[in-house]
Amino acid sequence: MHSKWSVVDTIKEIASYSLEDLEAYRQKEIEALINSAPEKYRRRLRGIQFQVDAQRQKHSNPLNSCAAISSMMYESLNKLNSVLRGNEIEKEKIESSSVTELVPSA
Repeated sequence: MHSKWSVVDTIKEIASYSLEDLEAYRQKEIEALINSAPEKYRRRLRGIQFQVDAQRQKHSNPLNSCAAISSMMYESLNKLNSVLRGNEIEKEKIESSSVTELVPSA
């Protein structure tokens, strides 16, 4: 069994010689993780990964994309917290939202 440190060492080694190989490794691991999830969650996980990838492409440097992704996670956590605390307005917004809202109409 691999320790967490051996995975970190592997990533560090790949990054030291090829950023393209590091990106390929990242994509492979993400795909493996999504595929290991129960079928009913995979579509949602792919949607989240799409949003993360969009933020990475949108920003000119890794620090800005990291900040944007962190902001997305914080916003999602706040929505969840609001629903768990019984904020019915936020709960209705989440229940009525759909994927079509993410795609601008032509």
